[in-house]
Amino acid sequence: LFEKLAALADAVVVTGSDEKVRLVRTALPADTRIIRWGSKISFSYLVPGHITADDYRALAYQVCGANRVFNTSCQGIYLDTEDPAVLQQFAQDFLPYLQAEADETLAQPGGSPSAFLPHDEPIQVKDRLLFRTEHCGVYVCTDSTPVRTSQQWSCWVKHCPVQNYSK
Repeated sequence: LFEKLAALADAVVVTGSDEKVRLVRTALPADTRIIRWGSKISFSYLVPGHITADDYRALAYQVCGANRVFNTSCQGIYLDTEDPAVLQQFAQDFLPYLQAEADETLAQPGGSPSAFLPHDEPIQVKDRLLFRTEHCGVYVCTDSTPVRTSQQWSCWVKHCPVQNYSK
């Protein structure tokens, strides 16, 4: 069936690793175009001191309201700072918006909860500090390397001062 469908297609959308893309390529006619989708990291970049309530709400929708259906769902947030206290304050400020979006998503058909145990204080998880509610969390990280987030309705926040990248 795949070969019959592939012979009719002008293009095939493939999600997955480079190895999976190569595997699909070998099964397609030479003139069939491949469109890669997925296995990407989506993030937002924010400047502390300029973040509005609307920004927090929109960001919360991207993290959990979209329910990770889109490959563009935000997995992480970079802040224009080097100050760990600014990252932690952002996590504390953002968490209520994330929880409100999680509550709204849970009320919709197909909404499935994530597995966090609520806690009033952040907890240390390896090299990250986790701010969490019942269904969502924000990991404050000490590094600036982008990584995929596997925990539904959660994201990381990391430092990325623009002065380090503007040269």
